[in-house]
Amino acid sequence: MNHLQVFGCGAYVFIPAEIRANKLAPKSELMTYLGNAPAGYGFMFMRSPNNVLFYATHCVFDEILFPRCPKQGQPLNIRLLEPVPPNRHSTHDAVPPPEDVGELLTPR
Repeated sequence: MNHLQVFGCGAYVFIPAEIRANKLAPKSELMTYLGNAPAGYGFMFMRSPNNVLFYATHCVFDEILFPRCPKQGQPLNIRLLEPVPPNRHSTHDAVPPPEDVGELLTPR
């Protein structure tokens, strides 16, 4: 049953190079899953800004995220929204150098 997905869940869909605006445009976009494509090959999605149907075969489903649900808050599993820890570059988190580093750096 790995081929079944939740209706209306979010999916990060790969955008082909022919459709992207330029080389710096994102390669994937968050869309809403609507089901299997009518021809039976791929999936059918809805793009959020203008509700256009989009058919694709390469995607990553996120069955916890529902983009069209107004009551759902921010997704909990996205680390991009978390603040950066204040001591990100502290010295006590670094791995100590090995004991024999002096022997490797001395010329022979």
